[in-house]
Amino acid sequence: MLTKIKTVLQRFNPINSLFGKIIIWFWLSIAALMMTALVVSRLVAPPIDVAQPEPSHIQRIEAASVAVQALLNRGVPAERALRRVATRGPWQLLLINPQTEETVLSFPNRLLPQERSIVQLADASQVLLITTPALELIGPLSMYQDATEWKLFMVRLLRRDERQPASMGISIAVVITLGTLLCLILAWRLTRPIEELRSVSLRYANGDLSSRVVNANARHDEIGQLANDFNTMADKLSGSMHQQQMLMANVSHELRTPLTRLQLAVAMLQEQKVTAPEQYLARIEQEIVQMDNLIGQILKLTRLENVSKGLLPKDSYSFDLQPINAVLSPVVDSLEFEANATGKTLTCSDIPKVEMRMHEDSIVSALENLARNAIRFASSDVYLDFKVEQNNLLICIDDDGKGLDSNDMDKLFDPFYRANNQGVAHNKGSGLGLAIAKAAVNLHHGEITVTCSSYGGLRLTMTLPISDN
Repeated sequence: MLTKIKTVLQRFNPINSLFGKIIIWFWLSIAALMMTALVVSRLVAPPIDVAQPEPSHIQRIEAASVAVQALLNRGVPAERALRRVATRGPWQLLLINPQTEETVLSFPNRLLPQERSIVQLADASQVLLITTPALELIGPLSMYQDATEWKLFMVRLLRRDERQPASMGISIAVVITLGTLLCLILAWRLTRPIEELRSVSLRYANGDLSSRVVNANARHDEIGQLANDFNTMADKLSGSMHQQQMLMANVSHELRTPLTRLQLAVAMLQEQKVTAPEQYLARIEQEIVQMDNLIGQILKLTRLENVSKGLLPKDSYSFDLQPINAVLSPVVDSLEFEANATGKTLTCSDIPKVEMRMHEDSIVSALENLARNAIRFASSDVYLDFKVEQNNLLICIDDDGKGLDSNDMDKLFDPFYRANNQGVAHNKGSGLGLAIAKAAVNLHHGEITVTCSSYGGLRLTMTLPISDN
C-alpha cells in the first residue's frame, strides 16, 4: 500500500516533470526579478535634494498656511482642512506631526516615497525646497491644533521628464541581466542532457554498440525517461544483433554437416566407384530432406519472433476462437502413440472444455515440441497435466529423466542449444524445437518456465491467457 501511495505521489510531483520544473522555475524567476528590482531601486535611489525656495513658493505656502490654520481653529479635522485648501492644480498639502511622525495628506499615501526622510526634515527652522525622485516639497511651516504642533508642506508630483531616471535605468539593467542569467541556467539544464543523449546516439549509430547514457536514472523527468528508454532500446537492439549473429553461426554449423555428406555422395557417384548407386541417391535425398526441414524450422522460428517483436504484422497469423479440448485431443493421442513406440508411458489429465482464441498450428507445434522433448529424455514416464487457473490455461509436462543443472535450464530455449544430458546417448534434435515453442507461446502473450520436476526430471509449464487472446 505504501509503495502505491509513493508511486502516485511521485507521478504528481512537479519536480519529476519537465513541465513542472519549467513552471516552478518561471515563477521563482519572476519572484526573484521582482525582489531584485525592489532592492535595487531602494539601493540606487538618488538622495533627497534640499535647496532654497523661490519667493513665490514661500508666498504660496504662507497663504495656504493661513487658510489651513483658520480651518483648524474652527475645529475642522486636519485631513478635511487640507482637502479644502488644496486646489486642483499640481500643488497638494501635507501635515506632519514631528512628535508622533503622523502624516495627514490631501493626496494618496503611495505617492509619498521614503516617508521617514521627509519626517526628519520637518524639524527644519526655515522653509526649504525639497526634491525627491518623484516629488517636490516646500516647507515646513508650523501650525497648531489643540496645542498639537504640525508642520505644513506643499507637495507637487514631478512630471516624467523632471524625474531622475538613473535608478530606473539601473534597476532595468540589473533585472535584464539577472533574467538572462536565469534563462541561461534553465537552457543549460535542459539542453545539456539532450546534447549528451544526441552524442551517445551518434556513437551508437556509428557502430559503438556499447554506448549508453550515463546516470540515466539521476533525472526523474521526461528527459530522464527518454534516456532510460534509449538505454533499453540499445540493450534490446544489441541483444537482437547478438542473437542474429549467433543464429547465423549456428545455421552455418548445422548446414555444414549435411552439405559435407552430400558432397561426399556426389563425388562417389561421379567417380563411378559405387556398386549400389541407389544407396547414395537415397542418402542424398535424406540429406536434402534434413536440410529442408532445418531451413523450414529456422524460417518458422524467425517469423514467430518477428511477429512477437512487432517487426511483422500480427494479422499474418489468423487467430480463431476454438475449443481447447477439440484442438489438443488429437495431439495428445499422437503423443501417446509416439511414447508407446519408444517403450515409454505418457499419462494425460482431462483437457478443460474451454474456448481460447489461438493460432492453432502454433499452439499444436508448441505442445508437440515440449512433449517430444520430455519423451526423448524421460526414463519411462511422461506426465501431461491441463488445468485452468486465474483465466489462464496451464499445461505442465513432467518427465522422470535425469534433469538438468541450473546453467542448462537458463539456456534451454536458446536456438540450437543442446544440453549434455546423460540420459540420452545421442541427441538427434536440431535444437530449435523448444525455441519455436517459446516463440509460439510469446505470440499468444504467454510464457514458458522450466523447473525441476518432482518425478526427477524437468517440468515445462506453458501458461496461456484465455481472455487476452
